[in-house]
Amino acid sequence: KKAQALTEEKELKLQLSKAFLYQGNAEWFQGNYQNAFRMQKEALKVAEEIEHHHQQVLIYNTLGLIYWTLNDSKRALDNLDKSREMAEKQKAYLDVASAYNNMGLVYRKDENYPKSIELFNEALKRDLKLKSKWGQGYTHRNLGISYLRMKELDQAEQHIKQAIAFSSEIGNNTNLVKAKLELGHLGLERKQCQSAIGIFKETAGLAKRYNLKEVLWRALRGQGACLKQMGQAPAAIEAYKQAVTVVDSMRASIKVEEFQNGFLTDKQDVYKELILLLLDSGKVQASFEYAERAKARSFIDLLGNQKMSLKDDVSQGMYNSLTDQKQVIREIEERLSNTE
Repeated sequence: KKAQALTEEKELKLQLSKAFLYQGNAEWFQGNYQNAFRMQKEALKVAEEIEHHHQQVLIYNTLGLIYWTLNDSKRALDNLDKSREMAEKQKAYLDVASAYNNMGLVYRKDENYPKSIELFNEALKRDLKLKSKWGQGYTHRNLGISYLRMKELDQAEQHIKQAIAFSSEIGNNTNLVKAKLELGHLGLERKQCQSAIGIFKETAGLAKRYNLKEVLWRALRGQGACLKQMGQAPAAIEAYKQAVTVVDSMRASIKVEEFQNGFLTDKQDVYKELILLLLDSGKVQASFEYAERAKARSFIDLLGNQKMSLKDDVSQGMYNSLTDQKQVIREIEERLSNTE
């Protein structure tokens, strides 16, 4: 913010765009998605005004990641592909690797794990050529997660440990914390909960220190799952409650309905697991209260993300047409917001 004030005063346009970009990144890391979008759009407006193409590469890359976080795969890929194309033209190969890496994230979220691995390997080839330890740390972590989802646990472990090694060496704390989270998930998958719970606790502590809310709720959920497996229901319930509190606080900061729509898509299970655990523990009233709380906050969001199948061809055609129009309107709104 201080940099922004100075650059505005001295009319340093490129540095002003960077000040907006870095603020947007900080907001995104902390789960403040609406503020992140606002800052990135400000950064893009200035970068386009001065026709600074490399700065636009960085901004489109980050916009793609924010849309990925909010489960909007189409707009995530649109922005990331734009970033990749612009980076190729400028021969900014580190940014090309970053775009491939981030496109892999989108395909993995859509459960297309082979395609995600293909894209991560494209990124890794460039990271190795550029000798980028920063890039290799991220790419190995992402490969580890994809192999973990495919239940290829030995390959997953190899990549996650390489990610931890690279990130520790260069002091990339954000990626280090995220890689430790996946090491916990690996232990959970192998039913090695005694060691996994220690990793999750360490990860949660680091996530609090660096204010990484997306990592924090997942680490707390991992603790809950481990404690449940170990037969420690009261402690598991407490961990799950903390995870839900973090998710609720993140969603509460999103004021625009469009951004809310996808937010809970990949977070429903933490509510479900807590509700079932409360039921199994005989806490029926508490279970009901969490069910009502989850329903109140996500019912409209979930409706907005469902595809309906109607028996009547005319009704189905009208519904499909309305859905297509809604997407067109969103894209027009996004273009307009870029030119305001």
